[in-house]
Amino acid sequence: MYTEVTKTTDPKDVTKRLDQGTYVQGLYIEGARWNMDKDCLDVQKPKELVDLMPLIEVIPIEANKLKLRGTIKTPVYVT
Repeated sequence: MYTEVTKTTDPKDVTKRLDQGTYVQGLYIEGARWNMDKDCLDVQKPKELVDLMPLIEVIPIEANKLKLRGTIKTPVYVT
């Protein structure tokens, strides 16, 4: 699976379906925040422990076609 963070925060703004994959909403990030201007992780703001992520595209792809250069593998925890 390949994921890409979108600039969309409201699911109502999605006007068409993805050809492959789906959107995920409701994920929070702890210990950092997503910088919408720079499209990257950033230092969390003071007194904000968790931050809601924008919609994330989850795209299925064959492992041999997946290019991970310039990316970071991170876990997703469910509580």
